[in-house]
Amino acid sequence: MYHIKQDKRAKASVELICAGLAECLREKPYDKISISDVQRASTVSRSTFYRNFDCLDDVLALMCDNCFAEAFAHGERDLRKAVFEYWFRNSELLEVLVSIRRTDILFDSFRRSAAAQCVGGKLHGRSRGVHPELRQANGLILKPEYRFRAVYDEGRSLRLAAF
Repeated sequence: MYHIKQDKRAKASVELICAGLAECLREKPYDKISISDVQRASTVSRSTFYRNFDCLDDVLALMCDNCFAEAFAHGERDLRKAVFEYWFRNSELLEVLVSIRRTDILFDSFRRSAAAQCVGGKLHGRSRGVHPELRQANGLILKPEYRFRAVYDEGRSLRLAAF
């Protein structure tokens, strides 16, 4: 799991590492990327990487957490719609997770983000009760036993198909 301090330098380093991984993902497949590749692309030292992350999967987990936090921040009434619209607009990370068969990172990130949104029966700091879609924590998105694959339609748009 990632462990990031709340100071400016640590946050800046983490942003560089995430950007470095994203750059590496555009150049080669995830399984061919090493921590040294990310280190070189992000211009941070190896010790800085390990100070914040244990492995590359942790960087993906943080990137997912940040994406869900941004999706939840919009405060849409239809939470499913907000989450899926966000992911379809920003599908690069989602495509990587599906292609390397690590949707568990996506599910765990959703669980953490949903739990953070429901603390004390409040959603986004407003007292209006727990969002009904978050209350039913056994919906399709929360079931890791479902497998997804990326499917492209004629317009080359990504969509997920459960099987």
